[in-house]
Amino acid sequence: MDIKFSCPNCQQPMVSGWESAGLTVPCPSCQQGVSIPLTFHQTPPAALIPCPDCDRSISNLATSCPGCGHPFPENQARLYQQSPQGQNDGCVTVVSGWLGLFIAVIVVMFLLRGCS
Repeated sequence: MDIKFSCPNCQQPMVSGWESAGLTVPCPSCQQGVSIPLTFHQTPPAALIPCPDCDRSISNLATSCPGCGHPFPENQARLYQQSPQGQNDGCVTVVSGWLGLFIAVIVVMFLLRGCS
């Protein structure tokens, strides 16, 4: 599947394969760096590939091998570019954890006061 886009500097039409999505390449016309876009409707097709470490069949979209843990950083970067909210997931998880702990402490205190 090809990604069609144009250079923001000179408007030169450009085409690239999905495997290059998220990379920056020079424009063939003006030589300025152009980021190849990645949008939700341009998700690469899924396929099974062998893991380079353990030779297990895994998805070409995997961020790591489930068998040996071999990382695929290019897929991790692709996920961040696909979902901007993913950049805040760590913060949301920490806040949710603290909020849950706070509520649990309040419930325990309420139950202990009721038993006295």
